[in-house]
Amino acid sequence: MKKRHIVMVTVLVLFALIMFGIKDSKNVKNLTCTVNGEFLNMESLTTLKIKVKGNKIKDMDIIIDAILPKESLDQKQDLINSFNASGKMKATSTKEGIRFQTGMYSNYFKALKMNTKSSYSDLKSTLELEGFSCK
Repeated sequence: MKKRHIVMVTVLVLFALIMFGIKDSKNVKNLTCTVNGEFLNMESLTTLKIKVKGNKIKDMDIIIDAILPKESLDQKQDLINSFNASGKMKATSTKEGIRFQTGMYSNYFKALKMNTKSSYSDLKSTLELEGFSCK
């Protein structure tokens, strides 16, 4: 096969993959929900960033911004190291405390008692009944 043919086939395959990716990203609705609450006895803001396609949750990022009490600030790095070592959530330092991040296959997702097969409107309604503010 000539180099020209190889290049043409490669370009066609790349084009097909790009078109498939664009088609797959169509009809995906994004839902962002937040709630103030408590996480591990710390004041927190929980943010759910959800991608829904049809009647299925495609992806979810769970972000918990916890505010450490002033008396615990000297233990912040130990807490971060402990959470990162457990592998359950990624923990990073913030100005006021710790940010915890995880996805839809985590224990926190299971604790929300959510089903991956939910429509956008059902999901939004359910989360708002649970106290979340969604947009």
